[in-house]
Amino acid sequence: MSKKAIEDLISELEIFVDSCRFQALSSSKIIVPKDELMEMIQELHMRMPGEIERCQKIMRNKEGILTDAREQAEQIVGKAAAEAERLVAEHEIMQLAQAHAQEIVNQAEYHAQEIVAQAQAEANAILNGANADSNTIRIGAMEYTQEKLTAIEEIMNQALVEGARKYNEMLDLIQENLETVVENRQEIEASLYGTPVSNEQQAPVETYQEYQEPVADPYQEENEEAAMEEYQQDMDSQEDMYSYQEEQ
Repeated sequence: MSKKAIEDLISELEIFVDSCRFQALSSSKIIVPKDELMEMIQELHMRMPGEIERCQKIMRNKEGILTDAREQAEQIVGKAAAEAERLVAEHEIMQLAQAHAQEIVNQAEYHAQEIVAQAQAEANAILNGANADSNTIRIGAMEYTQEKLTAIEEIMNQALVEGARKYNEMLDLIQENLETVVENRQEIEASLYGTPVSNEQQAPVETYQEYQEPVADPYQEENEEAAMEEYQQDMDSQEDMYSYQEEQ
């Protein structure tokens, strides 16, 4: 019998046993040729050590392969775990950095809004104060102008009254002198002609009641000029004050 594999020998043993005849009056016992059976068993014994050694070698190789595979798997798992930890750490760091950056942005926006609101409030307060000051100054200037105009009006009225009084006094004096001149003329005419000239024959003489020509009063003109000059100076001072406020 040639050398065969143990699996083939076992298969041949099975076929050999199946081909043997049963013993008479028995369904479980068979008649086996001893020489052929022993030859197959001998061949099996001869093949067993080599097969066992081959199997052991395969098992040893298998163990080495498994060990290498485990080591490689452990290395891969370790690297994967380290990479995962690194990625997780980087992700956590990134999340922390993003959260911190977002917090900084939110704080900056909040402070910017506060600064803008404060600046707006200060600007409104300054504007309101400027408007109030401007209104106060304008009202004060108008009141001051009103007072000055009232004073000028009083001065002009007083000058007008005083001028009219002096003018009337002058006219009364002229009227008295005129009457004296008429009386003296009538006396002279009576001495020259014997009889005084009647009023119808006299040249008509206009009295100040019949004809009053306005006469300029030098005192009234001086008072009016002084009042107008003071008023002009007040108006110039107000214009300078407005110009200074606009520059500010």
